Amino acid sequence: MPSVLVIGTYRQTLTVVRSLARSGEKIVLGIHGDTANCDFSRYVSEVWSHPDPKDMKEDFFVALKRFLADRDDIKTIIPVGETDIRLFMDRYAEFSSQMKLLMCEPGVINTCLDKPVMSALIDKLGIPQAPYKAACNRHSLFAAADAIGYPCIVKLADSEFLLSGRKALIFQDSRTLREKFPNWPVKNKSLIVQSYVTNKRMNVYFFALDGQIVALGQVLVLRTDKPDGTGLAVSGRTVSPDNVLIEYCTTIVRHLNYTGVGCSQFLIDEASGTATFLELNPRLGAGCVLPYRAGLDLPRIMLDYSQESATSPASPAYPCKVGVEYAWTTGDVKGLRRAIETREIGFRGAVVWSFKTMKSALTTPNHVSWDWRDPLPTIVQCVKLCGSAIRTLLPAKRL
Repeated sequence: MPSVLVIGTYRQTLTVVRSLARSGEKIVLGIHGDTANCDFSRYVSEVWSHPDPKDMKEDFFVALKRFLADRDDIKTIIPVGETDIRLFMDRYAEFSSQMKLLMCEPGVINTCLDKPVMSALIDKLGIPQAPYKAACNRHSLFAAADAIGYPCIVKLADSEFLLSGRKALIFQDSRTLREKFPNWPVKNKSLIVQSYVTNKRMNVYFFALDGQIVALGQVLVLRTDKPDGTGLAVSGRTVSPDNVLIEYCTTIVRHLNYTGVGCSQFLIDEASGTATFLELNPRLGAGCVLPYRAGLDLPRIMLDYSQESATSPASPAYPCKVGVEYAWTTGDVKGLRRAIETREIGFRGAVVWSFKTMKSALTTPNHVSWDWRDPLPTIVQCVKLCGSAIRTLLPAKRL
């Protein structure tokens, strides 16, 4: 039986593994370090331990080639996360000529992940986005923020890295910004300053083939793991696709001649209904479990089209039910604990957040990791989370 090698262990990895295994594929999971408990899934047929590709890239590829040399059954590789698709970008031609490498082409990935390049493209295509400016040093950062106005968001031009442990920082005034950046971050070549827009976040999950969207589902983010609304989604609901957002996504996909899965993010003004482009992730989004539970099986669609066994792009064979909700409880709990530790919320805020977390956990039928047919990954995660909480509460041992 042909096997699929899945590289990268994240929340969405469980969705990939479960989706493909349930449709008859044999799953080989590549792991190193923190596996996000994906290796406990009953749908993983085999585990391959490999060097850390982030720190030992060449060692990883040496090990991969050695591993594949004895595995004629592995016909497909799926890099799941951003780190993994970046890993294969330089070796795309080499591996895609030998087997199916299910990821977007390197040129498309480079465009999507380079924020200044992507922002310029969005302007060119006439798609609305919040005003932005690039900064390459402290002086230009402060000048850009003062020109954009406050509040503003500061984020890295390269999405591979974090800024003070976060994807974006919000600054309410000039003084706070200058206090936060007494020195220019050494590793950062460029920062993006953008006007802060406080609106609902909408995710559009899709699969495209040769610049044409084949399947699409839309998710409204209800809550995130950050008090200010940035960060990772911990609760969401599928909604009817908005024609305007579909047109924006269609325009981008057509221009890039996009082939592969993706997740476009927009901010929607509740009063006017107008949309603002946020970003396009050229991979399976971490929340792809929700479209999957709603009937939009993106991992399966991706593999079907690679095997030329899918239905026509015009076929309504990939529905995404509306009104399906999901929760990410462990992420919710971690976000609450972090917000308390950093004093981003007080006692009242913690109580409200706790109530929302419990309500979401108990009333939402779909969870990011929990699946009664494959319970072990979630059980292990909960045990680890409880152990971490106990260690935090216990007094430190005296020497």
